[in-house]
This record gives sequence, structure tokens and C-alpha cells, in this order.
Amino acid sequence: MHILITGAGRGLGRALASVAAAAGHRVSICSRSAPTAPLEVGIRHWTADVAVVDSVSSFICEAVRLHGPVDIFVNNAAVLGSKGRIEDAGADDVRATIDVNVTGAILAVASVLPYVRRPGGCLLHLSSYVGRVALPRYGAYAVSKFAIEGLARLVAAENPDLISVAIDPGMVETEMLAAALEGLPVSGLASPPTLPSDAAATLLALCGRLSLADSGTTLSLD
Repeated sequence: MHILITGAGRGLGRALASVAAAAGHRVSICSRSAPTAPLEVGIRHWTADVAVVDSVSSFICEAVRLHGPVDIFVNNAAVLGSKGRIEDAGADDVRATIDVNVTGAILAVASVLPYVRRPGGCLLHLSSYVGRVALPRYGAYAVSKFAIEGLARLVAAENPDLISVAIDPGMVETEMLAAALEGLPVSGLASPPTLPSDAAATLLALCGRLSLADSGTTLSLD
């Protein structure tokens, strides 16, 4: 299979790329900067910004030219932005967060849809618990994840021959989680976060069980 992942220079996206490549899949990834670890055999990286239409479109076109139609697209690129109450939100930070997390997600979907294998191709949109529950102080990030839930449903409604689901990975031990905790050690959490490699393995296994009946839903890895 050809698996294409945005924002996979680090974190869960990077772990998913590694697990998929180890399983023998062809993996195309992009990020705005170089990956934080050497690439395994089977992974090809492009430098691309999902919020810039020419950049993300070029990445997808080149990946398809190299590896063929996309079997699984993972809409993963996101930034946390600044935490705080809505009345304290700064315009520049809000725009920067929404630009990547919402505009970038939409542009990536628009660019990849013509190349997703039909019928039964799969689009996974990485969401969060804060995309369904109004958790205070998550600001523009929370709003963006509510939008991702809506995007997953919209893509499902417009493409009945494709699988489009929002995925809540739960708490995964990444740099973004550490930033969200604002200095609170993960040992202080009620339950320990999942390692990226374990979450990635669960996500890849889930892909093998998805059907059109799942399209338009939100699924949790917990």
C-alpha cells in the first residue's frame, strides 16, 4: 500500500511512518523541516508546508508519481499554538494555528482526493479529545480540532466510495503533549500516555479493519 502522511517529521506521524515502512508499505511523508531521526527504508520525505497550496500539491503529485495512487492518507500536520483563555488570544497566534491545523488540512485533502484509490481508499484526520469536549485554555488548537471532526464528516458525505474518519489517538508521549502539559511531568497524569510507536501500531492495525460503514465517524485509539 501507499501511505501518505502530512506533518510526519516527528511525533506520532513519524512513528506511523516507521511502523508502516517496517510492515512493507510505501510511505510518503512531508514536514516543514527535516525529520528528527534518520529515515528507514521505504520512507520518502519531502519538505512542504500544508498551508501553502503549491507546496502541499507539489508534494502529493511527486509522491504519487513515485509510489502510485494513495491507499491511506493521514491528515496529521498540526501545531499546538499558545494556550490560554479565548479573551487573551493573540490574533497572530490564532491565525498561525488555524492556518496549519484547518486551512492546511483542507488544502491537503483537496490536493490528495484525485489520487486516492477508489473505492475504499482511506482518509484519516487526526483529531483530539479537545475536538469534541470544550477543554478550557486550549484556545485555537481546540477550535481547530472541532473543525477537523467536521472536515472528516464532510469528506465522507461528499465521497461515499471513500472511508473518511476522524481519529482521536488519545494521549501520546510527544513534544506536543509535553508542551500542552506546561511542565507537568507525564508521571503526574492519572494514566501514562501511550508511546508513539505503540499508538502508531494500533493506528495501522485499525486501518486494516476500517470499512465504508465507519466513514464519517470519530474513532479513538484508547
